Amino acid sequence: MYSQLLEEAIAKKQGKEKRRQKGNTEINLQIDAYLPSDYIADERQKIEIYKRIREIDSRVNYEELQNELIDRFGEYPRCCCFFIRNWSCKILFRSSFCSTR
Repeated sequence: MYSQLLEEAIAKKQGKEKRRQKGNTEINLQIDAYLPSDYIADERQKIEIYKRIREIDSRVNYEELQNELIDRFGEYPRCCCFFIRNWSCKILFRSSFCSTR
């Protein structure tokens, strides 16, 4: 992280703009965070929802997905809520270039 910031500062000083690389944010909360089979039984639908969760990039997308899950499958269990919030936090951290380790 330090070397990346140093490279950026040097590039900026030289009049070159260097974009930060996105990191791989990992959050270990030691909680159950997943989509259980008793909530989404069809594996194809579950994979589709996992992909949609990974693509959350704004508050609007987050709220739209929440509403869609409730419309399609009913109120979701806490482990689903934790999973969606976890991914939302990852996106927030990634976009703000925070180090989470």
